[in-house]
Amino acid sequence: HLNRVPPPISKCADSVRKPTLGLRDLLRRLHRDERGVVSIFGAFLILIGLGLSVLVIDVGHLYLTKRRLQATVDAAALAAAGNPANATTIAQSVLAQGGFATTELIVQSGLYTPDPSLAVTARLNTNSDVPANAVRVTNRIATPDFFAAIFSEGGKANITATATAAQTPIVS
Repeated sequence: HLNRVPPPISKCADSVRKPTLGLRDLLRRLHRDERGVVSIFGAFLILIGLGLSVLVIDVGHLYLTKRRLQATVDAAALAAAGNPANATTIAQSVLAQGGFATTELIVQSGLYTPDPSLAVTARLNTNSDVPANAVRVTNRIATPDFFAAIFSEGGKANITATATAAQTPIVS
């Protein structure tokens, strides 16, 4: 066993195969290699989570602003129904106290008919020849978006609230 002679060097060099780095082989090797997949998947999940968080913040802000505006418009309509002749001044005052702009405020006074067969919007008769016992207040504001402004031009959302209030005679 010790007397064996090693094969000539030229035969050894021919029997060793050189590694191929062709594009097909590289892509095949990358496709089979699963190391690091969890970190890539985790990065995608973080991006999705951030996107959903942005959506929740913007939608939550819009919902809260709509509720605040509706509550203030309700209060303005109730206050103005007590004195329909000065309804616009009273509604402006209540909305200003609530912190809302009144540039797009619409105040309508008229006769309210509590008839369920009529559509809600048709129950207030705003003809000038009828005595007013009710007020409809509508206000529209533009509220800024936080993150959605990146994707939209003005970066503002319009919110509208309407309320109708009427005086009813006390029957004894």
